[in-house]
Amino acid sequence: MGVTVKIDDQLRFIYFEYLQRYGKPSGYFTYKPESDTEVLPREILVLYWQDFEDTVTHFATLGMSTQKMENGEAAELRLTLRGTFEGDDILALSRFLANFTMYPFLHDFAVDWWNIIVDVGQIPVYPDSNALFVHPEPSDFNTDHISMGDQTIKLFNIVPLTSQESNIVQTEGVVHLLDYLEENEIDMLQVR
Repeated sequence: MGVTVKIDDQLRFIYFEYLQRYGKPSGYFTYKPESDTEVLPREILVLYWQDFEDTVTHFATLGMSTQKMENGEAAELRLTLRGTFEGDDILALSRFLANFTMYPFLHDFAVDWWNIIVDVGQIPVYPDSNALFVHPEPSDFNTDHISMGDQTIKLFNIVPLTSQESNIVQTEGVVHLLDYLEENEIDMLQVR
């Protein structure tokens, strides 16, 4: 028989995991549901760390895991970008990430590693991107899950793709995309 974890305890545990892995965040934004009919009934926090690991900006959600996806799994999202960003870009990226936490629940879909999600709208700071690639670990400092007893929270790294990269995945598959990125020495964390 497994141990049941209360939602508030779960979020606190995830937050402390973030602190241990990434240190104190540079800041955060809170996104509250507008009504009781919202897909995610709780608020979503998007925390961010600037100048993390050699001029990388890292974002992580807190709150998506309070509801399980269609496949019964719980997850949080992360977005890691090479570079330092100003306030308006930080806010836009945080808002995009918070909005994307609702995607699997709005579409009765379970996000998982190696998925590509197309037509997500304009992704802030990416001039030629409206698709996301869910990568298990695009950088050395990430891990792909948080374990709490017998419960696992998956940590999905979302990587914005250019229209060309998105087309490669859709027509030739993920392996061809990974080959293309390697052959062309394209850094998935770099804004392109």
